[in-house]
Amino acid sequence: MANRAGEYKLNLSGVAEYKSFYPSPLPPQPPLVFDSDTVDILIKANKSIAILNNMTNLIPDINLFVSMYVR
Repeated sequence: MANRAGEYKLNLSGVAEYKSFYPSPLPPQPPLVFDSDTVDILIKANKSIAILNNMTNLIPDINLFVSMYVR
């Protein structure tokens, strides 16, 4: 499935088969156009990421926290 962002490719086969994403080269063609609605959404997303980032300061051992989810 190819699109403007890139495409998924199948790797290996059988039980070991997996998909990987190959992004399209930058800059995208046609160029991105940011209207006011898109900019508002990006600002909201950036604020949410900043809130999550600040919450990590409350975790005493970030490595332990992450390792629980990796397992």
